[in-house]
Amino acid sequence: MHFRNFKGTSIGHSIFNHIEDTIANVQIRNSTVLRKIIVPGNVTIKQLTVVQTRLAWIHFQPNDVIEGIWITSSHLQQIPPSLKNLKNLEVIRLQYSYIQHLDLELLIDCRSLDTLDLMHNKIHTITSTLSDGQRRRLFLLDLSNNQLQTVNLEVLAPIGWFVYVDLSHNKINLLVGRFAGDDMRSIKLSNNRLKVLDFCQWEPVPRFTFIYFGSNELSHLPNCLDRFASLTYVGFQSNKLKSVSMDVFGAMDNLTTLDLSSNEISRIAFHEDRHPKRLSRLILSKNKVECSHDNDMPFCPLEIEFKSRDKNSDWERNNNSLREQLTIVT
Repeated sequence: MHFRNFKGTSIGHSIFNHIEDTIANVQIRNSTVLRKIIVPGNVTIKQLTVVQTRLAWIHFQPNDVIEGIWITSSHLQQIPPSLKNLKNLEVIRLQYSYIQHLDLELLIDCRSLDTLDLMHNKIHTITSTLSDGQRRRLFLLDLSNNQLQTVNLEVLAPIGWFVYVDLSHNKINLLVGRFAGDDMRSIKLSNNRLKVLDFCQWEPVPRFTFIYFGSNELSHLPNCLDRFASLTYVGFQSNKLKSVSMDVFGAMDNLTTLDLSSNEISRIAFHEDRHPKRLSRLILSKNKVECSHDNDMPFCPLEIEFKSRDKNSDWERNNNSLREQLTIVT
């Protein structure tokens, strides 16, 4: 059922009570006057969608049927506290609004929650008192395009309960604290203000396959990146890297793609006894190489070294399997 260009300032019992039990989804779209919604406990819809309104307040009475709430382009400034009344709620998408704070206690109040999407808001703080002892397996946490600056993972254990985490397009300059994420498979930290990263306090993340650091201010590779041996893709596009030793990735036997494009890299070194064995694609395009010597060369080439273990090693005898399998994109 669709309500388009709704002319009233509020929606409540008088409208919801006339919705037939066979209706599963209700959509309210394009209202320049709608301010308030009350969702009665007796409604039987599974999903409520509210798009392009001036909604500033919404209240949910206790309900066991509603599974999804999707509100986008609203005037909401906080996550509605009454969401905890929706006992079987699986998906919350509150996007393109003015929410400023996330309290992760919401994960305990909404026991069935699987997806929490708060992209394009004004969130600058996250709080939680939850511990790993209350661990659950969740699907998606999307906090992209918000106002986060410092993220202390020590007190935000629930972030590690999600399979996919997106913290991109914030203002994060500091990511600190011990962290564990047994089910996490990817995290996006791109388009932030990170200058230094240290993963030495993180527990190994056994299912980690994708991590993306693009468009930050990193001048060195993160410490203890080799804790994530299951990674298949690592992206460092558009940072300030100048020299890269592939030793950092030596324990990553599953790594197949490494993107180092749009940096300032002049040298990359592979060592025969410590390198990612399955690496098949190395992306080095758009690196701005500064010349360290004066000559008449129109450009300075990016130097890639393959260093043999000793005089009797495979690489020394031109039996370099890595060089044969590796595609280098420049």
